[in-house]
Amino acid sequence: MSGRVSVLDSMFLDVQQKIKNEERLGNAPTTVYYASERVKDHLEEYGHENNNDNSLTFGTIIGGRDIAGFGLYEAFLSGKVARKSACNYTALGSSNRACWRQMDSISA
Repeated sequence: MSGRVSVLDSMFLDVQQKIKNEERLGNAPTTVYYASERVKDHLEEYGHENNNDNSLTFGTIIGGRDIAGFGLYEAFLSGKVARKSACNYTALGSSNRACWRQMDSISA
């Protein structure tokens, strides 16, 4: 196993730490952790590691914004929530179109 940590792995470790911190405060639903694992898997599978759109999926937690964004992203991936609803929740303003493109490519 290589000692190098990829950009994606580093982001995921940051996400895990932030989730743990929020859970200690009683703020994060358990589904957030599972959703972040699925996001990591999907990004690895579709090669988005160095894509700026990563900020749309990880930004909700790394940026300190809505923790529940990951729960909604998970709901999108499982087909329970429409793309537009998930993007309106996790992305801001002009980022929505990029969010839609990313979700389309991930769910294709």
